[in-house]
Amino acid sequence: TDENGHGAHMAGIVLNSEQGTSTPKFNGVAPDADLIMVKAFDANGAGSYSDVIRGMQWILDHQAFYGIRVVNLSLSAPVASYYWDDPLNQTVMAAWQAGLVVVASAGNTGPDPMSVGVPGNLPYVITVGAMTDNYTPGDGTDDFLASWSATGPSVEAFLKPEVLAPGGHMVSKMPESSSIA
Repeated sequence: TDENGHGAHMAGIVLNSEQGTSTPKFNGVAPDADLIMVKAFDANGAGSYSDVIRGMQWILDHQAFYGIRVVNLSLSAPVASYYWDDPLNQTVMAAWQAGLVVVASAGNTGPDPMSVGVPGNLPYVITVGAMTDNYTPGDGTDDFLASWSATGPSVEAFLKPEVLAPGGHMVSKMPESSSIA
């Protein structure tokens, strides 16, 4: 159940494989991938460090059983300490040490320098910022960093994000009853 809609929206961007009748047809970037969703946030899209840490621990506990190889963390919190002292980052580092590839959001507090949040500030994760195609998907020459996308470097001088992906005005699925919809 996704009362907020953000998780369903992200899952649709990754996995949607419906062959719609509308033009254009929207397919996810990895429509044949398997997905296990771990819910950490409430209907308002809010959650605590302990909620996310419990979710990460569930992933670590079930990694072998489900064959989990990649973790996507479409979330961000303000940086309050060095990355190695942060409890959420410590849990994400444990996932990395367990062999998981972790992809994290840069956050939505940009575009000022040093605005990448936790866990995107970790050097062990692939941090993704958002770009917009300026409403011209066929023309890459006018793409630019989305106005809200956080940027680095991190406090510890790591260049972040490593990747920019489409993030402005993305079409995806979510329940009509979700709070975002």
